[in-house]
Amino acid sequence: MANPTSTAGLIANLSQTWSASAVEGASGLVRAIARSLTAAESGAEISAKSEHAIRFKLDLSGVHLRGMGSDVPCLLIGGGVQAGQELRRFFAEHSGTLQIPLVFCAAATTRILADDTFPKQWAAVFGPSDLRRMLDSDRPGTDFRQTLWLQIGRRRLNPYNITRPAPNNTFFGRQRELDQLRDDTAHSFAIAGPGQIGKSSLLLQHRWDLIRRRDPRISRMFTVDFFNLMDLTPDGVARHIATAIDPGKASHELSWQDLPKFILKASLRLGGRLELLLDEVDRICDSPALELLGHEAKGDQTRLILCGRKKLLDLMLSPNSALGGRVKLIRPQPLDTKSAHDLIVLPLADLGITLSDAHLNLIVNHIQRMSGNLPHLLQLYCQRLAELAIEHDWSEVKPKHLAELESGEFRLMVLGPVFELTPERQALVVRMLRSGKPSFTVNDVAQLAGGIGTRQATGICLELYIQNILNWDREAFRLANEAIPRFAKEVGLLES
Repeated sequence: MANPTSTAGLIANLSQTWSASAVEGASGLVRAIARSLTAAESGAEISAKSEHAIRFKLDLSGVHLRGMGSDVPCLLIGGGVQAGQELRRFFAEHSGTLQIPLVFCAAATTRILADDTFPKQWAAVFGPSDLRRMLDSDRPGTDFRQTLWLQIGRRRLNPYNITRPAPNNTFFGRQRELDQLRDDTAHSFAIAGPGQIGKSSLLLQHRWDLIRRRDPRISRMFTVDFFNLMDLTPDGVARHIATAIDPGKASHELSWQDLPKFILKASLRLGGRLELLLDEVDRICDSPALELLGHEAKGDQTRLILCGRKKLLDLMLSPNSALGGRVKLIRPQPLDTKSAHDLIVLPLADLGITLSDAHLNLIVNHIQRMSGNLPHLLQLYCQRLAELAIEHDWSEVKPKHLAELESGEFRLMVLGPVFELTPERQALVVRMLRSGKPSFTVNDVAQLAGGIGTRQATGICLELYIQNILNWDREAFRLANEAIPRFAKEVGLLES
């Protein structure tokens, strides 16, 4: 008979309907699972208990795979006649999740039921033998990842994605900006920069950072995205903001002039200053509703964090803007070298893809130079690298494999912004590339553009910065990456 305090004994005791003592033992098993997968018992948050199952969430932000991250829904379930009902209820509650639920079955019969209940690849299901092996293993994290590869498939687990903001398990770097957003509570902020530089990801991570710290501000934090807003009239903008705070009838009938009064009432009702995270703000930069919010940002009722591109940047740099002096500007830069390294290496390792030890630094440095450490280019490059490695079953990635990655979609992503420029602006970029210089002052650009004025040249530099062609480098602008001149030469652009 198994020792009731051993892993095998705990699992055996939970294989049928649970007694009160068994429920306590199940809670201990949840803590053991959390220790194995997160290195801390606090990594599990129990949300519900019954006579047959415990529902909980795991913080698996250290697992750099799609569907993992924070608050992964989990179920520890025993046997008995109610097991099927518990499994169906769990599926009904989480069927629409983007995460991959984890189901830990203490009974072999329940493991079979789970396979019959869940669609293929929807969840990772651990039977009693899987659970014992993982909990007794010297490397539970490796065993856990291998189970995910087998049940979910490495293609689906590929975490690299340029179409959505990065979740917290593939978010690297930006610590200085996160510290600013969290700690400098006296100021509002505008995060203005190129598309896909990571502005929305930074907003998402700031919110998650406060949730993880159990910061009371989270109860007064509201995210407002203007990307799909159809009614861009001042009233439409104000109502969109108000509805995010309180979806009641008053929000739908609000006049934009009454937005400050609405915010004051909401802050009094919620017991403190509201924090509004406004994304895709370029669409409302000309709205008097935003100007009104800018005036409100100097008070005690509202703190703003705005995200946008060229229009927001122009607004922040304008001396006549209502945001000037009230809102601090953050210009996201490419990732630092270490963060870019981690984004390349760690998710690939979690997919079981290793970079050749003999050429690790060479491969990583090459990817960093070709991408300029721009997050979307790093993501795209590594997404394709992972796809090819899985497709061809490469045991390790070597320098010779990289040539396959630098055509097609990656080349189009790099050169696309150049081809989208007006003929006049494209000709200027060609002259800049022909010069062979990696960095340009505003005066350099003014001369290459035919002796235009400093103000106009500055505007051109900012335009090319927003297009991910140049990067803002203190007093100068430099080419965003080494791929631009190389690809431009290969496609004959420099000869046109």
